[in-house]
Amino acid sequence: IRSTDGGLTFSTPEPVTVGDWNTRETAIWGGARDAYVVWADDREGNWNIFFRRWGEVQAEQEVKLSPYPICHSPAVGGAEPNIYVVWQCVDKDSVYADVYFASSANYGVTWSGAERLTSGEAESVLPKVIVSDGAAWSFWQDGRNGEWQILFQMMGTRIQPPEPAIQALTDTDKPNILVDVVSTPGQIHAFWTHLEADTRAHIEYMRRDTIAPKRPGTPYHSDLTAVSGYDDDRQITFSWQASKSEGVVKYDVYSRTGDA
Repeated sequence: IRSTDGGLTFSTPEPVTVGDWNTRETAIWGGARDAYVVWADDREGNWNIFFRRWGEVQAEQEVKLSPYPICHSPAVGGAEPNIYVVWQCVDKDSVYADVYFASSANYGVTWSGAERLTSGEAESVLPKVIVSDGAAWSFWQDGRNGEWQILFQMMGTRIQPPEPAIQALTDTDKPNILVDVVSTPGQIHAFWTHLEADTRAHIEYMRRDTIAPKRPGTPYHSDLTAVSGYDDDRQITFSWQASKSEGVVKYDVYSRTGDA
């Protein structure tokens, strides 16, 4: 369904895909005017991941993204015209689910081949994808270190290369599961469930800057007890001027006064 009046009214519901098969695990991301939908269905006898772009006037053709069957939990994100999809899939030669990733540079018309982000050491499941300042990031739940933890990787852009290795967002003292992520200018915000015990859990949060802050200005000092133009190093005050943040980061100005 679609609303053109801020959600006051909606269009008549219509199916995302039509056929004599099961469809589930839908995820959606909205661009400037189009919606991008991914889902899992079993039209080929096993579960595969499909994509479709829904415009204001018509919907584009469905695109199959997964190279192997037994695939689930797709997620989609982007910064138009770039669209990114992640999902979990079990390779025919593996017993564990791995995280896969595909990208499009033209609004989902054509796609890269699916790339595997994890290496089958243990279950890697329930991935999410977010785009922050032009770079795509994937987060998922991983069991390679003995307890569920949240791992992530920056998958890069055509301008910015990917980060070299998978990184851990959480430790392994207790299980951490069910990550979700959103982005704001210059930052990624991650939320997940931390299992303290069998009967107790809570939501945790972490923020990561995706734009490096500019270097602060050069510190300067004034000698409060010396004649102007001279230093006696008895009482010195250091201070810094804040760099322009351009609305992304905020600098504070610090000073210290005391005997040298």
